[in-house]
Amino acid sequence: MSYQDIDAVEVHALLGRDDLVVIDVRDAHAQARGRLPHAMPPSDEVIDALISRRHQPLSVLVYCYHGHSSRDLCAFLTRIGLRRVYNLAGGWAAWERHQSSCDIALPA
Repeated sequence: MSYQDIDAVEVHALLGRDDLVVIDVRDAHAQARGRLPHAMPPSDEVIDALISRRHQPLSVLVYCYHGHSSRDLCAFLTRIGLRRVYNLAGGWAAWERHQSSCDIALPA
């Protein structure tokens, strides 16, 4: 099993899923300036909850600044048994470019 890289356009479909967990691996300062809805930092509590729920139908979206450092967490999550793990290709930078080109505003 492995994770899937997805682009910013595909993220919109994921954000509507009830089973989605969003993990933002950027630092707290960057998260405070903007983040995807319901995004959480990859704390021990979040990772432990994912481990305990790994046999349930669950989708996990991970992103960072440019889509590189989030890959390590995606690989780990697939190794522990999660089946639907997605990495935002291009990271937050790609999301911001996409959002500005579509004039999409995210809820706070």
